[in-house]
Amino acid sequence: MKKIALACGLGLMSLLSPPLFAADRACVAGKGHVDKEVSGFRVSIAPAASAEHQGECRAEVLSAAGAVIFEAHGAEAAMNPISGKDVDGDGTPDVVLETVSGNALHYAVVSLAEPPGLRRELSVSVPLHFEDLDADGRVEIWARDYAFRDFDGLPAAASPAPRVVFRLKGATLVHVSQAFWSEYEKEIVEARGLISKDTLDDFLAIPTQGDEDRKPKEIGPAEQAKITDLKGIVLEIVLANLYGGRGQEAWKALDELWPATDRPRIRQMILKARTSGILSEINRPKK
Repeated sequence: MKKIALACGLGLMSLLSPPLFAADRACVAGKGHVDKEVSGFRVSIAPAASAEHQGECRAEVLSAAGAVIFEAHGAEAAMNPISGKDVDGDGTPDVVLETVSGNALHYAVVSLAEPPGLRRELSVSVPLHFEDLDADGRVEIWARDYAFRDFDGLPAAASPAPRVVFRLKGATLVHVSQAFWSEYEKEIVEARGLISKDTLDDFLAIPTQGDEDRKPKEIGPAEQAKITDLKGIVLEIVLANLYGGRGQEAWKALDELWPATDRPRIRQMILKARTSGILSEINRPKK
């Protein structure tokens, strides 16, 4: 299995606004044009022609005879480079069209099997990436889960953003992050190597809710900054276990690396954030 990076600067991850798409944007604000042949079909991305979509972009998949198989409109439009590969696992090529509407990123997987047509639409707030991560011939769909940005007061630079991996089987999106456990495990080992025992001792000694009677140790700004970074690293370890399919190991790590009286609160916060992140977006029923 080729290595896939599951973390960026453990504990110091920069979570600036991500790019809209992995693909080059062929059309933006009604300007730009791409016309490509994909497995006997034509993909056209161009300024929208109708008054209803004035100033927008139109993305279409057309048959060899020019019949429209699928079309979508948005402020931006692109064809994902994975187009021409089998994305939905049926053995035939697909096209992935990407459009933007407001703050939503829309992905349309269009099957070129007989009969051709839309296989699955996904509407999310973060970019999706279509890649064969382990070089086994199957296409994975992955994203970063930004549900933990500013988590429990952490600055963006210290906030973890675990990777979530899916595969499309027909029209069904299957969560397969656990298939990449070895990569999450590498992340955990690397993160543990960044933990300072002295900083961990300071963190574990901080009084938390229900523990106010214990006199706190005086901690200066430099030590406090180290503790903040440590919290992000600990959360990366916990979330790598959780997202990699090792729930029991996640809570074991939390018990080891988080102040005892604060564990129930932070565990509930983790579960709540996870259920409101990319996992909920990507499986949200279409309105």
